[in-house]
Amino acid sequence: MSVIQASSVASFAMTALGHDKQRLRVLARFDRHVYALAGEGDARSMLIFSPVSERMTPYTVRLETWPVYFDDNCEIFCNSQKICNGELIINLSDAAEIASDCPVTEQYWQQRVCYEAALYDGACVQRHSEYLAAVLNDPFCQEVAGWSLTDLRQGLRLGDKNLIAAGVAQGLGLGRGLTPAGDDFLCGVMLATYVSTEFPSDFFSDIFYDAQEKTTTVSYFFLKSASYRHASEDWQKFLQFYPLIHSVPEQRLRLVRPITQHGYSSGEDTLAGFLWGLNVQLS
Repeated sequence: MSVIQASSVASFAMTALGHDKQRLRVLARFDRHVYALAGEGDARSMLIFSPVSERMTPYTVRLETWPVYFDDNCEIFCNSQKICNGELIINLSDAAEIASDCPVTEQYWQQRVCYEAALYDGACVQRHSEYLAAVLNDPFCQEVAGWSLTDLRQGLRLGDKNLIAAGVAQGLGLGRGLTPAGDDFLCGVMLATYVSTEFPSDFFSDIFYDAQEKTTTVSYFFLKSASYRHASEDWQKFLQFYPLIHSVPEQRLRLVRPITQHGYSSGEDTLAGFLWGLNVQLS
């Protein structure tokens, strides 16, 4: 019997695990991450196993022993206490639960000076993203990558879910890769809206309820977590501390660079959505 201790679990993932036994299946394996799905149907949740050196996402389970090898010949079961796979047990009961919900920072991000600083820093880090290039060129842009943003902008301004849903539908799943660029942009838009308005923390959740039919599995779950105001460790730090140091460029970039270094362009695409969405609320 091999027992591995989980050192920490993101709160969004822990909530989804629950106490009842669920099946778990591996989606993808990488050097420092294993993506898996727990549960069935609407109760499904993603888990991302990683070593303790990796940054947290809303779905991360950090393990004290790495790598972890799941036996494909044996079923995998899990609940909030442990994960069992043949002779392997991952103990979750003693793991620290790490909050993945975004901080309440409306009073800071409603200041245009913070937005203007972030826009400037976006130009410093932009490398691969067509979306970020478009937003930097025109913060009021009405279209990006052939996607009309008119309905989305109007819906966000009015708090009209029907208009927002119409705008979302045009960009959902737009692009390539595990997390298409359109989805990353939408994650950024949701985070910007949550931290600059008083929208309830589940405002977007029903809009993305059926998104799993229109994009990749991994991307759907990141959209889902963002729709409930949950984000990665790097984004949480950016949202909480950036407004406090907006007048210190060197320190600002220490918060901006980590959020833009996810994937080839995913981080930049998310920042593009954040800057665009923030401008919608401040204009």
